[in-house]
Amino acid sequence: MSPAIRHDQADAPTLLRDIATDSAYPAGHDAARPWAGGAPAPADAFLAPSIERRIADEALCRARARVLQAARRIEPDLDATLGWYHDEPIASLGRRTAENLVEAGEAERVLAFLALALRDLASVSR
Repeated sequence: MSPAIRHDQADAPTLLRDIATDSAYPAGHDAARPWAGGAPAPADAFLAPSIERRIADEALCRARARVLQAARRIEPDLDATLGWYHDEPIASLGRRTAENLVEAGEAERVLAFLALALRDLASVSR
């Protein structure tokens, strides 16, 4: 990278290359490098955490969507469904909200709860 271009003006691939090859750090600034004293870290070392985080975020979004879809089969009003999702503790699931459970990776428990509620609702309306 040309010394005339500041890092905040450079594109991401250039920054990754510079970081991976140590050219982003002046000589003697080992403390600023996570791999101080060793060989330059591969660019993959910087990309892997963000890819893993993105996959986890997408899985969480899918779980939220599944729970909200199931809840809307019981309560079609979106505002009421969102209020339930965010604020209403579920007694049979440890008095935690659906949102807390989904974020803890327990969306299947919430979906099972909603399936039972839907089945009970259907049997009452017969």
